[in-house]
Amino acid sequence: MTQARPLSGMTAYVTGGGSGIGLAGAAHFLRDGASVLLFGRDADRLARARSTLAAGRSTDHTARVRGTAGE
Repeated sequence: MTQARPLSGMTAYVTGGGSGIGLAGAAHFLRDGASVLLFGRDADRLARARSTLAAGRSTDHTARVRGTAGE
């Protein structure tokens, strides 16, 4: 039986996605079928989070964008 994916077709924007509750939330959104965009201040943490979340998934589209909120 196929499990329902209630967030299929939706996009989640997750701030603080490099660790903690942001990373856990991103994992939950992915499990429920959403596309996820991670935002955070630490590029290394975000890269590790991306690797963690992408493990075992067939698609992974990654882009690194640098900037500040004031730009």
